[in-house]
Amino acid sequence: MRPLLAPCFVASCLLAPCVVAPCVVAPCVVALCLVTVGCGGTPVVDGGAGDAGPGPRETDAGTDAGQDAGYDGGGLDAGWDAGPPPCPLAVFEPAAFGAIGDGVADDGPALRMALEAAAAEGGSVVLDGASTYLLGSAVDASRGRAALPIAGARVSLIGNGARLRVADGVNPEALLMIAGTPEAPASDIRVEGLVVESNYPGNPSGVNYHGIEVRDARHVLLDGVDVFDSRTSISIADRAAEVVVRRSTVTRYEHDGFEVSGTDSSPEDDPHHVVFLECEAREPGFDNDWEIEDGAHDVWVIDSVAERRLFIRNHANEDRITRDIVFVRSAAMYYQLFGYERANDGTPLVVNWVDRISFFNATGLVADMGVRTREVRVEDMARIDSGQATLPAGATSIDVASPLVGPTSLELAFVATQCAEGVGVRVGERRAGAGFTLVADRASPRDLAIEWYVVDGPP
Repeated sequence: MRPLLAPCFVASCLLAPCVVAPCVVAPCVVALCLVTVGCGGTPVVDGGAGDAGPGPRETDAGTDAGQDAGYDGGGLDAGWDAGPPPCPLAVFEPAAFGAIGDGVADDGPALRMALEAAAAEGGSVVLDGASTYLLGSAVDASRGRAALPIAGARVSLIGNGARLRVADGVNPEALLMIAGTPEAPASDIRVEGLVVESNYPGNPSGVNYHGIEVRDARHVLLDGVDVFDSRTSISIADRAAEVVVRRSTVTRYEHDGFEVSGTDSSPEDDPHHVVFLECEAREPGFDNDWEIEDGAHDVWVIDSVAERRLFIRNHANEDRITRDIVFVRSAAMYYQLFGYERANDGTPLVVNWVDRISFFNATGLVADMGVRTREVRVEDMARIDSGQATLPAGATSIDVASPLVGPTSLELAFVATQCAEGVGVRVGERRAGAGFTLVADRASPRDLAIEWYVVDGPP
């Protein structure tokens, strides 16, 4: 990762007053984040203790009317799923379905058959790391045309460094589309160790061409994925929830590198609970390295680097709130925040806000445009504790030491767990100045490795 060269500071638009103030009176422990990385399954993101978290709300334009009752400074919602189903056990090799992997033959049909077989049984498609798989066609998936759709439950695509490349003239809406339907979302999907060559220059008719698209899906992990030459590299969209993108890089994208984008339908369909951990965006085109917009909420960007800018905004076509976005040790040239007071046709918008955006030890300029933004906190002196722990096989709890844990907060706590035969993990006891306990709902059949982060206010 690139070094963080300068502290984050705040600027206001010259045409509007700045409404940003550093948050120096926040509760002691601002956030606790845990991402467990056990067996080869997928994450489930679970809320910590506390209230149910803020939800969509209506407000009067320019006021704070309608604030959530008991709002405590932001938070990931509590009460999510107890844990994912068992790890996929069956292994499917594309060669058994006719894949060649020479970068010349069209391996799309063989890979699609392998993924369908894995979805039918709950299994993994394991690629030859030395191979390049050419995708010479696209098929109609649940959410558009895709060169390689993934649906169903408990499906893993393990790349081992292999490449997926789209041939010229295919013009899909996504190279890799992880999507079920609103009624039956894809779930427990893992994509790991893969190089995605979208070849957008050779597919210019794919107007909204995504390298990887996630929608109508829950419990998704993209781990060690590198995406090249897309219009938008990785898109998290409608009805996507509990998605972790870890140690992944996007390079040469015309529109957006990473995108978390809400929907035009209803707030219930907006993507939420998304974590970017140690990601990097390189060589941007004309638009954004990261774009978080249009009702997306509860998004974390941790230890990640943008070459140019991050947008946190709404479009001007309807009322919506983009909220509860947290940056921890992220780096960018600048972060731009704004909502809209009026729609494109001049109609006043009552609920079009960018709300509750937090920056902890971030690098770059926070450009708050002063329009429909509120509760933006910038803390350059936050203390951040992080580490690794292991929940041993057969254990039901583990104590984690951290002097930054406070007595009552953890308002932004979440736990992301890998599959372990359905074991779910929760934050248990908090010991002020000492640490916290992770509690499993049953004995784990295998070790679960845990990466954890605690963010504190200034000393």
